[in-house]
Amino acid sequence: MAKTYYFPPIVILGPGAIELIVPEIQKMNVKKALVVTDKVLIEAGVVQSVLDVLEGAKIPYAIFSDVKPNPTVANVNAGYQALLDNECDFIVSIGGGSPQDTGKGVAILGTNPGDLCDYEGVGKTANKSLPIVAINTTAGTASEATINYVITDEKRKLKMVIVDPNSIATVAVNDPVLMLKMPKALTAATGMDALTHAVEGYTTAGATPFTDMYNIEAIRVIAANLRKQSVTAKIWMPVMPWLMASLLPGWVSQTADWESFTRWPISWADSMICRMASAMPSCYLMSSHTMRMPLAIA
Repeated sequence: MAKTYYFPPIVILGPGAIELIVPEIQKMNVKKALVVTDKVLIEAGVVQSVLDVLEGAKIPYAIFSDVKPNPTVANVNAGYQALLDNECDFIVSIGGGSPQDTGKGVAILGTNPGDLCDYEGVGKTANKSLPIVAINTTAGTASEATINYVITDEKRKLKMVIVDPNSIATVAVNDPVLMLKMPKALTAATGMDALTHAVEGYTTAGATPFTDMYNIEAIRVIAANLRKQSVTAKIWMPVMPWLMASLLPGWVSQTADWESFTRWPISWADSMICRMASAMPSCYLMSSHTMRMPLAIA
């Protein structure tokens, strides 16, 4: 059975990757960026590294730094208001899953009418989002490269999964140098998150030989690199294989039907406490009919 896969048009990967966003932005015919991030990343100095690049190229920007863990509809709406107030016409999202998901939501509202809740489900928007330069800072869910984003609807007390090709980033950026500035506990937890996604992608009934190739390689590389030398690295080389491995499951989860094969038994209340699916058993307890086979990789 044929499947359609979605990939960002441009993926920049490697040390110094953030320096290469300038020519890509200049091709977009855009005027002003809304930088979507959180205060932790600002305090860690990660955001400033990107702002220095924008300022060096004289690219105007405004900052929305109020992204919350497990971002809510209200959080996305606040970001959209910042977009309007500052007359921005594209997004630079900096961070892990929460800033990336918030950036997608803001970019979708920038070109589509109505409420974000209107777009829960698969492919419900009519228009491509505003351009997004998605700069990843963690080796976790590869949200910077996927068509999926998760936003909490506080009114209904549930986490909406929105699967939308129109939300995919224009440019996905993975620079291992940025990861060196992140807290070590977060780096380790997101590594487990990446491993979980690779295991899930391999065992899901929606897997294909094409996706197996990427997920098995991700599991192998993460197993070899998710160790102390990667988590506590002071130079980018030990981080690079891990960062590449975290991107692989994201690349191959890009079918619109992939989510229908997966069950996520994490309650809304629990998800508001756990900042990510780093607890592998809770993320991986899928009902048996969604799994095609036990995991057995030499």
